[in-house]
Amino acid sequence: MSDQITQGDVLLEPIAALPDGAVEVPAAERGVVLAYGEATGAAHVMTPGKTVLWDVAGQRFVTVTEPDIIRHDSPGGGHRESTVVPPGTYAVRQAHEFSDEDEFRRVAD
Repeated sequence: MSDQITQGDVLLEPIAALPDGAVEVPAAERGVVLAYGEATGAAHVMTPGKTVLWDVAGQRFVTVTEPDIIRHDSPGGGHRESTVVPPGTYAVRQAHEFSDEDEFRRVAD
């Protein structure tokens, strides 16, 4: 399998297969939303039909059936960047950083 894929505060970690009990999460109007930005309303989204989002006890996963991209979709236009994701199954993780206050926190996008 390929290495981890990151875009902003989203990290996709390759896994061999979906865990048992995976429930499909319907795509939003914007697409398959991996994460919403906390401050800006931006979202990291992928394409329905190419990517399916799954939930297992609050943990998110995706299956990508053909090459897709993670788009950074900002409601006001903002910056738009994209990251190519090859077919596979991935755990969706939130990136964390160590702050000056000596604590781990989610990376804000």
